[in-house]
Amino acid sequence: MEQSVRYDAWDIACKKPFGAVSTGAEITIRLHVVKSERPRRAYIILRKDGVKDMTITVDKFYSNVTYPDPMRKILFSQVASSFHSTTYEVKFSVEEAGLYFYRFEVETQKGTLFVGSDKNARAVVGDFLPEWQLTVYRDDFRTPQFLQTGIMYQIFPDRFFRGSQEPLPPTRSPRIIHKSWDERPLYNGDIPNYEATDFFGGDLEGIRQKLPYLKELGVSLIYLNPIFESASNHRYNTANYMAIDPYLGSEEDFKRLCREAAESGIRIILDGVFSHTGSDSIYFDKNGRYNSNGAWESHDSPYYSWYRFNDSPTGYDCWWGFPTLPNVNETDPGYLDFICGNEGVLRHWMRAGAFGLNRWLHTGWDLPAYESAQESADGPLAPQYSVGAEIREIDGSGWGGLFNGGVSSDASLVWLDLDEILAMDTVIFRGTVTGLRYFEVTVGGLEETYTVASVEVSDCIRGDLAAGDTYNVAYRGGPGVTTSISGDLEDLAVGSEAV
Repeated sequence: MEQSVRYDAWDIACKKPFGAVSTGAEITIRLHVVKSERPRRAYIILRKDGVKDMTITVDKFYSNVTYPDPMRKILFSQVASSFHSTTYEVKFSVEEAGLYFYRFEVETQKGTLFVGSDKNARAVVGDFLPEWQLTVYRDDFRTPQFLQTGIMYQIFPDRFFRGSQEPLPPTRSPRIIHKSWDERPLYNGDIPNYEATDFFGGDLEGIRQKLPYLKELGVSLIYLNPIFESASNHRYNTANYMAIDPYLGSEEDFKRLCREAAESGIRIILDGVFSHTGSDSIYFDKNGRYNSNGAWESHDSPYYSWYRFNDSPTGYDCWWGFPTLPNVNETDPGYLDFICGNEGVLRHWMRAGAFGLNRWLHTGWDLPAYESAQESADGPLAPQYSVGAEIREIDGSGWGGLFNGGVSSDASLVWLDLDEILAMDTVIFRGTVTGLRYFEVTVGGLEETYTVASVEVSDCIRGDLAAGDTYNVAYRGGPGVTTSISGDLEDLAVGSEAV
């Protein structure tokens, strides 16, 4: 059956430019309505996510009119008519970066048609339909030059290189030490309920010793998997954010690594893992190893408000159901101050020499995914560039920040408003395009699924992916539905062109 209204956000004959746009850029929307509906006039209903007012400029051919309004109903102009359909057009620009949504209303002699998006970003008539997304980034947004031309090298510290020949020190939690570097790592088939507690002993000194090798490869940025104290070899179940894991070395070893890396022209970024802690940690202390009055031990714990306790089998909210990874309440003021405060985790490690820390917070808080330690270790944590940040299970409570959307663990999509939307400064890890989880990359929602926010961002992607690498894209196909696709890089367009 023929649709009474035709609009396709992926067709530049309907929406130009394709995908995300910069502030101040002219946006042209064209809508086609069949004559049988007897259309009288058409409107675009535009709103900015989560805010009370916005400013847009509408070109009505004879004048530009600026409207401040929380939701703007903009009249289309009729620009063409044929025996079959009437074509409406509106041109406008958006002055503030952020995440916007729009839909259409068409007044006819029969009544009003409410027009929203189907899962393919095409127009469909009905009630309570999904809107189209419009991502607007600042026109002065620039990605750092070193990301456009440099090479990022990701290191899993335990398996990279063991530089120290000293015996491994004692730890609070039980650990299995492999006798040979060439042994096979353990897994579930070896130990029931395996929790990745077997170690090979790679350390920070080993990374430092390999700096000449990394420099010879042309590496300009080292991304370290977690290095904080933890019961597991992957160290994503953090026990103490303020301490280097004893198997990796000391804080002095870390400072030396950062200093000598900088002398070789190499920056170091840490994976912060701030979305959850370990259950075996100072903060939760489920196993009672830290004598810290952890959240599991007492309602009076200073860390109790960091977590969400419930009636689930584990008794608390945890990452993908893993009881060793209790999720934190990332909007808790005490937790935010612990991570972001003047004496918080971010500044501590940037003062120690880290070029920055991967955010991995789910709140939309104004954190830097990485920042210049020289400029920001002691100054405001102003957002700059995002390196593979994640958002999941957000309550949409209005925090400012860098995110504009993400895929949650229950496959629903949650959107945040961002004053500093520059959410698309994407960097690649492990040969996949990773953005703001949107996982593995949603640069925008429906219409922006295949497009990068700007040429600046695509330059970074080109610098990290090679032909033959794969990408994974997650995007919303409707309320509560997430679709994932994969493909070869040669099939992925960059900049503001469709695939």
